[in-house]
Amino acid sequence: MSDSIFNFKNYPIVFIGSGMSKRYLENSPTWPELLEEYWNKIDNNGQGFYNYLSEIKDKYKEKQNDPDLNHKIYSDAATYIEKNSMDYLIQGKYH
Repeated sequence: MSDSIFNFKNYPIVFIGSGMSKRYLENSPTWPELLEEYWNKIDNNGQGFYNYLSEIKDKYKEKQNDPDLNHKIYSDAATYIEKNSMDYLIQGKYH
């Protein structure tokens, strides 16, 4: 790793699971709350966050009893938000 990375004056951003955050940091959001916050910062074509989650859930109809269903839904939503956030950053439209 290059030594130049250690010359930054800012602290790095470290993403950890929301369970860890909720346990040790006061007032930290849950995963769905965090996703919704960033959903509202991207161009989502006027679609509500929970409507989008419902669409994703429909995609997994055959896995309704899967104990990891919520994880899959939130992961899909996070992927969509990440892609659109990157597009916005590149275009300079992020707010």
